[in-house]
Amino acid sequence: MRVRTGWMAALALLCAVPRAVAQTPATPDTPDQTVRAFLVALNAQRWTEAAAFLSDAEVRPLRDLTLAWALARLEEMRDPTSDFYAMALPGRVDSVRLKRFAGRPVTMRGVSTLGEAAALEPREFVARLMEMARPGTHRYMGVAVENDSVAHADVREVKQDHGVDQEAEVLELRREAGRWYVVPNTKLFFRASLLDVPDRG
Repeated sequence: MRVRTGWMAALALLCAVPRAVAQTPATPDTPDQTVRAFLVALNAQRWTEAAAFLSDAEVRPLRDLTLAWALARLEEMRDPTSDFYAMALPGRVDSVRLKRFAGRPVTMRGVSTLGEAAALEPREFVARLMEMARPGTHRYMGVAVENDSVAHADVREVKQDHGVDQEAEVLELRREAGRWYVVPNTKLFFRASLLDVPDRG
């Protein structure tokens, strides 16, 4: 009887585990949960995990803009009379230009050339771009929900070289296909450059 009671207790414990797990959402379903999870991954420098919280609608345009910027810089180096901003700002990847510069070395982890970087899946490209930028440690301050599809989170980038000094930053969040995502901003990728050439003055 004692053995049977032990098995019954063990069975009851096992049956309780799925219910306990089910109470924790597989993915964050509120703006607060989303920005908290994003910042945990970002601060831990888990770039692929952090990139998973970025807006589906924004990762491809961000990748294309980064590539267009790199291609425009290379074209300008080849032909100083070319209009850099006209080539870069539309944020479209020119296939002819990409083919011309596909073999150009880049600094991105895991790839050697611009062509290889361009072939990456957009979210993986953005994860590696974030790794290159290495944004600083951020502290979450709160979130304001504007409506059922837009929210704004107040975060502070902790300046390591100034102790308690912090820089204010606002992250936009959007609800897409029933889930909240962070909209990537330029500050998260400010220090990233595919090309090891001087910035424009």
